[in-house]
Amino acid sequence: MNNSDQFPSVEPAKSSSGAAVKRALIVILAILVLILLIQNIHVVTVKFLFWQISMSLALLFPLVLIIGLIMGMLIQFLVARKKP
Repeated sequence: MNNSDQFPSVEPAKSSSGAAVKRALIVILAILVLILLIQNIHVVTVKFLFWQISMSLALLFPLVLIIGLIMGMLIQFLVARKKP
């Protein structure tokens, strides 16, 4: 008697409607982000302490997002490290 006799074969589920909804939401979100970036291509000046930099808002949005993600991960790491 081999293992295939003991356990019935179960085929993996085909693409479910949940995966299609997830894919559709990702596409919609990507389109909205693209529209946001295209509509904000004008140049702005950012002043921080003694620094001043001019850049397109389309570049500033992702830059601020990345800086925020890095800071959040760093804070999470430092807080988790302090717990016993």
